[in-house]
Amino acid sequence: MMAGLRLAVLVTLVLALGAFAGCTTVQPTLEWQDPGYTGGAIKSFLVVGVSEDQAARRRFEDQFVAQLRAKGADARSSYAVLPAGSEPGKETIDRYLAGGGDAQAIIITHLVGTDEKTVYNPPTWQSVPGPYHTYGGYYGYVNNYVYQPGYYSTHEYVKLETNLFRAKDGQLLWTMQSQSVDPASADKLIDALVGLAVKKLQDNGLL
Repeated sequence: MMAGLRLAVLVTLVLALGAFAGCTTVQPTLEWQDPGYTGGAIKSFLVVGVSEDQAARRRFEDQFVAQLRAKGADARSSYAVLPAGSEPGKETIDRYLAGGGDAQAIIITHLVGTDEKTVYNPPTWQSVPGPYHTYGGYYGYVNNYVYQPGYYSTHEYVKLETNLFRAKDGQLLWTMQSQSVDPASADKLIDALVGLAVKKLQDNGLL
């Protein structure tokens, strides 16, 4: 499968990138690496984003390419090397590779799903110092407490999965599941996801 390939990584991002609201951090929830992998750092990448939103696709690819290059790797965006108007699917990628494009591995990042959850935040007591020198100094030894009633809040959980496969045989080398809660925007979600993925690849000796 894609034997003789050298340019390292295909990144496929399947994201229904829309208008998200809230904070913009992506946290890993699961990570695994093949303990038998001895291939060392991957030096070059083909970055492919798959999205109905072409602007989001290009934004993702450009950001991933920029961060990979900043780490000293070679990287290319799919929209710059694939035929104009073509979908970055398996057939078009295979044709590109067979025509001289190189890859050692394939990294696929996709949207697992989004969940909207309503969370109950229980009531709390907030301790505040009481005034001194009243009622014979009584309040100098105790605290007043301010009651904050419970309330419900709704949050959007965006779940992502990133898998790194070796191109020549399709073997899984590394995987990460991650989650963002209430991402502020598609652009900020992309920035956070790419930053986390690049850091993890580097930490695991794959970049």
